[in-house]
Amino acid sequence: LSIRHPMLRELRISDFAWSGPILWCATYGQGLVKIEGGVIETIEERNGLLTDNLYSLFVGAEQTVWIGSIRGLSQLYELGIRNYSKEDGLIGNSVQCFGEDRGGNIYIGGDQGISIVARDAIHVLSHSVDGHPLRRVLEFEPAEGRLAMIARVENGMEFRVSCVGDVPRATIVQPLARAYRTTFDDRAGNKWVVKRNSGVTCIKKDGSILRWLVADGYPTREVMTTFEDPNGSIWCGTVGDGMLRFEGGRMRQYTVRDGLPSNKVDE
Repeated sequence: LSIRHPMLRELRISDFAWSGPILWCATYGQGLVKIEGGVIETIEERNGLLTDNLYSLFVGAEQTVWIGSIRGLSQLYELGIRNYSKEDGLIGNSVQCFGEDRGGNIYIGGDQGISIVARDAIHVLSHSVDGHPLRRVLEFEPAEGRLAMIARVENGMEFRVSCVGDVPRATIVQPLARAYRTTFDDRAGNKWVVKRNSGVTCIKKDGSILRWLVADGYPTREVMTTFEDPNGSIWCGTVGDGMLRFEGGRMRQYTVRDGLPSNKVDE
């Protein structure tokens, strides 16, 4: 995919998501950006968003676009935008991440806990589990069971959260998990977005876009650390897939077969 536009150089991307050939970018200060077929469209506060300072982004199974910010949640339809806040039933207005279980329930994580949109109703989880608060949620990933997700919180703990029969529940799964998502600029001025369970995207200085996504078969699911070497190559450490080197628009993978002592490289 190659897209060139001066606007891409100025984007402050906080999150991104693909919907087929469409790249959606949540930005801090420039609203929601849609890139399709070389055409760039912006959707801003004046178009109905709660704010132009966006935190998170998610495209659901039905291709609905969900946008998170410090002011609440926005849901983008073909015909418009619907906004939600604490007054509409959210646990809080801070929306940091999203997930979706196989039943179509949408999980929304933030500083105050978890909101679950299920059958047009909103349920919330914010209580402590065995003395551990379920707050400051960073990311979700699928769990065993049709109506469940794994939620990772800021202190590294994992919770299994579910909503069955309109009753939300949470149990501790792993107290020492690590979540990873980062956005950074390399020395050449290219912008990199690395998301665990999604992949690696590079928006180059000239506006072209390179992507190595899990959905396309790349071993970029469990990226846990990044580093730029003196030659300008970007290295990513993974849990289970060794080291990945990005150089000249290509990715090379190094594993135990190449001499690494382990395929787990998380620091």
